[in-house]
Amino acid sequence: MEIKKERSLDLYYDPQCRYCQETLKWLEDNNITDVVTHNLEADPKARETLVEVGGREAYPCLIADGRALYGEDTIIEFLTKLKGLKEEDIAG
Repeated sequence: MEIKKERSLDLYYDPQCRYCQETLKWLEDNNITDVVTHNLEADPKARETLVEVGGREAYPCLIADGRALYGEDTIIEFLTKLKGLKEEDIAG
């Protein structure tokens, strides 16, 4: 019997960043609810974690099982494949 481990998905964003806002909207529009969001402006510890795990302060950044993915397009492409979304099913 194979045990499936839940993926760890953490999105680090700055609320003033338009690419971050577009990524958050895409998550909402596509009903992606298992991504934990971290507001870098409101949470200084999140900023430290982003730099520690991701290696730099750039956003949006998705940390997926310890691997940093930067940029709206890269994050959306990764999540689209991960979730098995079909192009015709994708909102936004």
